[in-house]
Amino acid sequence: MRTTYLLPVLLLLLLAGCSDDDSGMKDTDNDGIPDDVEGTDDIDGDGIPNFEDEDSDGDGIPDSLEAGDEPSDPRDTDGDGIPDYIDTDADGDGIPDSVEAGPDPENPRDTDGDGIPDYLDDDSDNDGVPDSREGTGDKDGDGIPDYLDDDDGPVSAPGNWISIPAGSFWMGSPNGSCPSDYP
Repeated sequence: MRTTYLLPVLLLLLLAGCSDDDSGMKDTDNDGIPDDVEGTDDIDGDGIPNFEDEDSDGDGIPDSLEAGDEPSDPRDTDGDGIPDYIDTDADGDGIPDSVEAGPDPENPRDTDGDGIPDYLDDDSDNDGVPDSREGTGDKDGDGIPDYLDDDDGPVSAPGNWISIPAGSFWMGSPNGSCPSDYP
């Protein structure tokens, strides 16, 4: 009787954690990243090994999103040798992914609407100034962090603005004129 052997074999496969996909690679947490790629480390220290953790780095963004298009070879956006799913600053701009992801990390924020979530975008507000330079401060005091604010004050103004701890000052423009809003 074939059916009597089928049930124990199916149970054994389920208990062994075999994947449902055609690749035959085991993926215990169903994030798309094979267990042998994720390993048994616990990067975020939450007591759950990476291969069982749906958010291995604890930034709130699911590993399934951070893995990229080829989960068996996970994406490394900033090229630092640390795959995004275990990198708490995937784009290397100095702003934690947990901050850049926004209020709903399962649907990460894309401030400028360019199709690149802020946690992977070098210039989240598309103002031409890298997030690594703008940071999380608020130079113009409007309550919007500079890396999300496309009008964040002198740092994004044309010309030669220089930021110093005491403030900013104008060094002149390439054509020698001064702006009308000279500080």
